[in-house]
Amino acid sequence: MNQQIIETYKSLTRFLGKTLGPNYEVVLHVIDDDEGAHIEEIVNGYISGRTVDSPLTSYALDRIQSRDYLYNDYDIHYKVLAKPGHEVYGSTFYIKDGDELLGLLCINADQSQFIDKLCDLLRMMPGGSQTVVDYFSQESSSSNAAIEVLSSDMSEVIRDSVGEVSDLERLESGYSLTKAEKMAIMRKLKARGIFNMKGAIPKVAEFLTVSEPTVYRYLNEIVQEKQDKVENA
Repeated sequence: MNQQIIETYKSLTRFLGKTLGPNYEVVLHVIDDDEGAHIEEIVNGYISGRTVDSPLTSYALDRIQSRDYLYNDYDIHYKVLAKPGHEVYGSTFYIKDGDELLGLLCINADQSQFIDKLCDLLRMMPGGSQTVVDYFSQESSSSNAAIEVLSSDMSEVIRDSVGEVSDLERLESGYSLTKAEKMAIMRKLKARGIFNMKGAIPKVAEFLTVSEPTVYRYLNEIVQEKQDKVENA
């Protein structure tokens, strides 16, 4: 995304944040080939605890890797897991130039205060208290199960992604992985777009207990594998 477009969307992010108010977190994610995908602007970041340069969520990476943006202009009203006790719902607008994805403009609405006030009103009705509690507990545990997990820590995003493609408990038990096992994890992380995020290389290196040059070497080997498959097809 060129700087002029970035500045335009940064202004739009600030405008939406001030217009919608303190219960709405507005986030501009920029997808940059040089710097990696990262948060370029954020308003009311206290809702998720994130700041500028925080990483993309694994949910956002999945949307990018699935190329959902080729078929849709936005994704709205999905459940978000933020701070405990907060009912947050997200919506994402894809910033595109033809078939190229330039960034994501996300709005996360914290509905907790509205739900609390509604519960207070309904509790004034005879027998209303238990009904309200049951209703929201059921909603939270079933149909509105969390889809996106907001995190300000790259390590948490890496851990979340690794946990979806490998046995996390085994990895954290001190078990020494073979190169083949590390390469398998690297392939899956690359397929999910983890290495498109700013600062991903050192965090993956730390998680797999290898050096950063080793991570780069593994990535080069993965690229070479794909080239060999194409040539031998």
